[in-house]
Amino acid sequence: MCSSDLAFVSRMVSMAAAAAALGHPVDLQLLNLGARTDWCSAHDVVAALLSMADPPEGGDFVLASGQLHTVSELGALAFEHVSLDWRRFTTGREDRRGPARVGRPHKAEAVLGWRRAHTLRDGMAQMVEHDLRLLRGAA
Repeated sequence: MCSSDLAFVSRMVSMAAAAAALGHPVDLQLLNLGARTDWCSAHDVVAALLSMADPPEGGDFVLASGQLHTVSELGALAFEHVSLDWRRFTTGREDRRGPARVGRPHKAEAVLGWRRAHTLRDGMAQMVEHDLRLLRGAA
């Protein structure tokens, strides 16, 4: 894995969960546990992009889950996948002052018939499983 992959909080969290599950020492430091964002599955985005290749009408489309989740929720889901308490491995501060950005995919749903099929729980489980394979040397 490229070290730049770990620039994304979701990658840092999934790798930490996998490492902790395998008994590696983990000290995941996150800046803002209360930050809220709209995490959308790459699987869902690719499905939407494919439908955009020949749309019934042109235009700009927002691809998003339409739901906000905190960084602490992300951590809880990742570590829960490997039956661990994320708080044992994570330090950070709870701060919700930053702007929350949520996408509104209404046009993509109406025009393209696109619907989100994967939850944040699904995505984090897939990422943690991938990282478990990486750390075991099987990816």
